[in-house]
Amino acid sequence: MSIKRSVATVVFPLVFVMLGGVVFSAHHSRTGYENERTVTLTGFVTEFRWRNPHTFLVWTVTDENGKAVEWAGEMLSIQTVTSWGLTRNSFQPGDEVTVTAFPATRGAPVSIIQKVVMTADGSVVVDQTRDEAFR
Repeated sequence: MSIKRSVATVVFPLVFVMLGGVVFSAHHSRTGYENERTVTLTGFVTEFRWRNPHTFLVWTVTDENGKAVEWAGEMLSIQTVTSWGLTRNSFQPGDEVTVTAFPATRGAPVSIIQKVVMTADGSVVVDQTRDEAFR
């Protein structure tokens, strides 16, 4: 095996891993969200978007002026939420939920979900608050 081929065998995978790490961390940035403050909102599910790279819960809450506001909350991949026990049918339109999430810094009703409780029976169906990586 030549020296050039040996170097290429080591250098190319190393560069790939290094660049892959940059892409991975950039994709999972929380820029744009208030990472030190959460909001807790109770409302009714309008949609559960079961897709990669992230699943989303959409729910409608009534604000302090009595106006209906639709919120969207990002969760992790299908593979990850499946490991938590969720399925594509875990949330149905009309389910009442209490959601704790990191809100967007710009004031839009979008968030990164930390916890979801089914209001009817108090069951916790999502709880990332115990995982240091997601707080």
